[in-house]
Amino acid sequence: MAEAALDEPTYSFSDMVPAPERRHDERYTTTMRVGTMKTERGRELCLVRNISCGGLRARVYGDVPVGTHAEIELKSGQSVAGEVIWAEDDEIGLRFDRPVDVADVLSTATAAAEGQRSRLPRIEIRRFATVRCGVRVLRGETVNLSQGGVKLSLPAMQMPPEEGAAVVVAIAGLDPVPGTVRWSRAGEAGVEFNSLIPLKRLFAWIGGEG
Repeated sequence: MAEAALDEPTYSFSDMVPAPERRHDERYTTTMRVGTMKTERGRELCLVRNISCGGLRARVYGDVPVGTHAEIELKSGQSVAGEVIWAEDDEIGLRFDRPVDVADVLSTATAAAEGQRSRLPRIEIRRFATVRCGVRVLRGETVNLSQGGVKLSLPAMQMPPEEGAAVVVAIAGLDPVPGTVRWSRAGEAGVEFNSLIPLKRLFAWIGGEG
């Protein structure tokens, strides 16, 4: 399954937290990598732009005030935690609770880019959904969602679709997405989409649903 074209963030061995980007400052690239940010209000997507030993700069959805403690899970599977020390427009600067080994982060990200399977960040969100499987239409709700798939909660009285079944998932506010059932048990099912939901579309949907 092809991954959306998102380049790697910029890495630095400095112990400083990356500063806000200025139009005249060419030290930082405009490339980003999707991640998941967890705060006391829940989980949401973010786009990591720069990583140093001491912190990172990320684009976020919604208001994340200075002083917020957050944990960010990178797509490579690594997690970092820290405090937001600046917030400007739709970006934040996160100072890590403890310095990270940038060489280790970089090597892990490189390995993932060279073909190792890495997880797409998932967002915990409850929305009405239907699953069309042949002539059957099942009704339930999402448990969590990523660009590449969805975990669904289905009423116990409905027989869940079988593993390997081709389905079309319709989530309120999103276009129907075809996919394949990867696992299934009483009351739940996991569907992998045939193609990724574009990140911009997913952000817009989260904003509209919020």
